[in-house]
Parts: sequence; C-alpha cells; structure tokens
Amino acid sequence: GDAAALERGMAVVAGLASKGALTGGEEDGAVDAIVTMDPGIALLAKYYADSDPLKFARHAARNAKMAQARVGTSVTALGDAPPADAPLDAVVIGGGLAGLSAALTLLDRGGRVAILEKMGHLGGNSAWASSGVNAVDFDNNPTNDSIEAFTADVLKGAQTGANPLVAVLTEGATDSLKWLRERLSEHLKLNFVGQ
Repeated sequence: GDAAALERGMAVVAGLASKGALTGGEEDGAVDAIVTMDPGIALLAKYYADSDPLKFARHAARNAKMAQARVGTSVTALGDAPPADAPLDAVVIGGGLAGLSAALTLLDRGGRVAILEKMGHLGGNSAWASSGVNAVDFDNNPTNDSIEAFTADVLKGAQTGANPLVAVLTEGATDSLKWLRERLSEHLKLNFVGQ
C-alpha cells in the first residue's frame, strides 16, 4: 500500500543521501514530500524507488518545492486575498475538512481569513478518508438509512458505550453534508461507499 511505498521511498532517499548522491536541498525536499504522506509521492515511490532511486528522489524533491509554492497561494485559492497589511478576522489552524469549512463560512460572510497548515498541501486527515463523508444522505438513500441506524453503527464501531456526543455527530452530519453539497456543488465528488 501507500505506507509501504512511502517507507521504501524514505529508505531510498536515506541511502542516496548517505552516499552523497543528493544535495542537501534535494534530500530535505524529498524527505519533506514523503513525510506529508501525499498519495502522489506514494505513486512515485511505487514506480521509481526501486527502478531509478535517484530519479524518485529528485521528483519527490521537486514535488515538495511545488507544494511549498502552493501553500503560499492557499488563501487566494479560497477567495480574494486581503492586502498584506490588512488585518485578518480569523486564523484557521489546519487545512482539513473542518478547517476549510470554517474558512469558507467566514469568507462567505465577508471575513478575511488565513489558513495555517503544517503539511505541504491542504486536506488533512480528510484527504485519507476512504469512506467519504459519513452521514445519512437523504437525497441519495436507496437503503432507507436513518439517523438511528447511523447512530447505532457509530456506537458499535466506537465500542465505548453510550456517549451523548455521538448523537451530536450523527444528527449534525446530515446538515453538514447538505452544506457541503450546496457550497461546493461544482467541486464536490462524494464516494457513496456506505450506501
């Protein structure tokens, strides 16, 4: 899987660096790219790490440099960037689904927002969510799913017993899904694995 490919990629970079085959900048860039767990780097590792290690390391380093440039334009990508000296209304920590949703809500209300993300790309753990957005989708519900069944599934999966916050999650998820659809209609592709 991706984790094994990334681990192999890290071993390749370490080996090349110890032999002096990479510049310090190439090594740093490749390591940074691998640590972000970017699926694109995993793909590079899968096809290049063993067959052409040096090419893999240089592609990974270049990807890290491009990702770093993209981070500088993240605010612009979400809306009009304020002038550099304009005060911000909010600073959102994290560029996952929750952080991006908060930033979009503030931007929609005319706010000035900056997003701080530690990785070289936006998406956070949401980018790795293989089952999409968990919610009862009443607009696409061929199995007649219900909030009660969703709540029971969450409690069963959590294996921690009753928790009042589970109802907050499962009941609120439907409205969150509706908001995502309305706000991101042209860019949102949901995976209906649970349906």
